[in-house]
Parts: sequence; structure tokens; C-alpha cells
Amino acid sequence: MFKHRSKPKPSYAVAADIAPGRNTHKTQLKQSLVGMTYPQQEAALRPGTSVQRKASGHDDKDAQPSAAGQFSTVYRNKHGPKAGKVTADRGRQLDYDSYKDRLGPIKASSETVDNLLPYQRKSRSAAQIVCPLSEDDFFEIFDHNYGANSMATTDEDRTHLRELFPEVNRAFRIMKLDTVGAQAAYLANAYWESAKFKYMTETEGSMKGPGYEKDPHRTKLNSTYLDNAAAGKEKVGEFKVKGYKLGGSINKKAGDWSQSFIGRGPVQVTHDYGYVQTLAVLEKRWEELKDAQDGSQEADDRALCEEALVAIKADPSQAANPKYAFLFAAAYMKRPTSNDLRSRPGDQLASGGSSAGFMGKQPKERGAEKAAVFRKAVEVLTVRQESWRIAHEDSDDVE
Repeated sequence: MFKHRSKPKPSYAVAADIAPGRNTHKTQLKQSLVGMTYPQQEAALRPGTSVQRKASGHDDKDAQPSAAGQFSTVYRNKHGPKAGKVTADRGRQLDYDSYKDRLGPIKASSETVDNLLPYQRKSRSAAQIVCPLSEDDFFEIFDHNYGANSMATTDEDRTHLRELFPEVNRAFRIMKLDTVGAQAAYLANAYWESAKFKYMTETEGSMKGPGYEKDPHRTKLNSTYLDNAAAGKEKVGEFKVKGYKLGGSINKKAGDWSQSFIGRGPVQVTHDYGYVQTLAVLEKRWEELKDAQDGSQEADDRALCEEALVAIKADPSQAANPKYAFLFAAAYMKRPTSNDLRSRPGDQLASGGSSAGFMGKQPKERGAEKAAVFRKAVEVLTVRQESWRIAHEDSDDVE
């Protein structure tokens, strides 16, 4: 039996209630709300966000609050000493603001290479990238034959990937993934986890849909698999899946997998603490861009960070929205996972030559495939950087 669902409220439904009489801001407000679901509109128009400031006629950067957006109830703990709080660790003891406050500056991957072992610092994966990934290099990495599990790229796939490709470079730039290893690890994990950006939500691929869905709410999930996982009946490779039982770090809300913390995005960010840690890193980066000049690239980057924060805090399924997914995945690579924040962030592990260290222990087959893609990406990106340097060796573009 299907449950009756109320008809979605139309776009901009809340605008008139929030900003009555301010017609001079009406067009700008509507543009800010385009593409958002009703819950996202509500979150975006809460006090403090840039959308709300524009709606009220105030957009003073110096008056901005410390937080972008507010967390929906699905993020909040229901039980224990931190009930009602949003926590950022597996033990649900460290709240979001404390975790974010302990983060240092979001450093470029190349700035952390000095923390590697001597032999790692000399590896190709530790080299700094000084030019954007080219479309040809992108397809050379994704089209390579990696053996029995290689995924063919159809002409239709290539059309979609060309549309998505600029978002990859933008995510690298905003989150400062600027070493060969960091970018190679991102692409290697995306190759497997999201089938080369085709399926941005866990289990979507098993439903044999067309992929490249832009609206996560239209994604068909394999609820049979997820329900079996919740019952402890599923494995990934040789490992039993964890966190899917009711109340676990993936399945916090009974009967609604769309609001769970299943894997989403290019590298499939998973678990409530994974989402929260990633949001903290992304919010830290948003704060660092507060002085961006109007009309600049940095201002556009900050706006995207804020939009992603508001959307994903309000609705975790938006981590699979291609508009935010690439940025969210890049932020995931920047997070140190231990409570004391002393563990190495994922991009630093990748600069040291680890293809999937930031993803945790990998099933044998999956780990081998990711390692193969990582090696190919390192090769392609290294050639790209060397060619660029030669072509610009007499230019002021090269330090």
C-alpha cells in the first residue's frame, strides 16, 4: 500500500511570507531559490544566510553569522548525553561546533607534503599540480582498460561527463586539492564508488537506471538490499556492512532511506559523522572566503559553499546533487577523522601514495581496482604537469 504524499509546495512558496513588500529584492530572491525543495527554501531563508539577508534587504558581510544553514532533525541524536545535538564523531560525544572550531586552516594539499616521510615527499604523487585537469586527461584516466571490471564509457556517458567535468576542477580549486596524489585518489575512488560519476547514491546502480540524476529525490534506491543490510544480511566483498541497523550511523530515521546517511556523491560519503565532519570542513572553507570581493571567482566559490551547506544540512540526500556533490567529496578528503584531529587528512595520505587510505579498509577486489586507477591517474597527471611546465618555463606563470 502506498502512503499518500501531500503535493509539493511550488517553488518560491515561502518568499512572499518572508519578505512582504520588498519588491526590489523579489527577483534576486527568486533566483536564489531556483531548484531548491521546499525544506531547502525554509532552511535558506532562516536568519543569517545570504539568501535571507537579500530577502530582508541587508547583505552586510561584516554582519554574517558563524554558521551557514541549520541542521534538520535527522542529524540530531535522539538518545544519550548528546540528545538533540549534532555530533561529529563515531561515539557521538564531540558536537559539531567543537569539531569545527578545532579544525585549523584548510591548507592546500601541497602545503602538507612536508609532513610526509622523506621517500613519500620524493614520489610523483606528492608533486604539486599547477594547471587544471584537462578534458583529454580526464577521459584518458576513465577510459583506460583496467581489466575485467573496467567500465565502458558510451557516447552518452561522455556527453554527461563533459557537462560534469568543470565541476571537478572547481571542487579541486575550492578545496585546494593541488597534488598529483590528491587528485588521482579522488578520481580513482570516484571511478569505482559512483561508476565514474554515473550513480551518485548508494544502491542506485543496482536498479539499472539511466544514471546522471540531477534530482536526488527521483533516485530509485534498492530498498531490499538496504533492509537486508539493516538486518545484518549483506556483505561488501569479504566484509559485513555496518551502521545500517535502526539507530546506527547510517540508518537514524526508521523507514526512510532517502533521509539516511547512505553513500552519496562521487566518492560516496557515508555515515552521519562522515557527513557532519565534511560539512564542518566545508563550512570552515566558507568562513575563510568571507573577504572575497563581489564579482570575483572567490565570491562565486563562497556562494557555492554556502548553497551546498544550506542544502545538505537541510536534506542529506542533496549530497548526491551534482551541483554540490563534487565539492562535498573534495571537502571529505580534507577531514582528519580522529577526535583530537591529529590524524592525517585524506588528501595528505593520497599525496603520500595511498589510493584509498581516506576511505578506510577496502575489500580486496575493490582496493585493487582503485589502486590501478590511481596509478594510471598519477601517470597521466604527471605527464600533464611536466608538459605544462615545459610550455611555460619562460613564463611568469611558473615560480
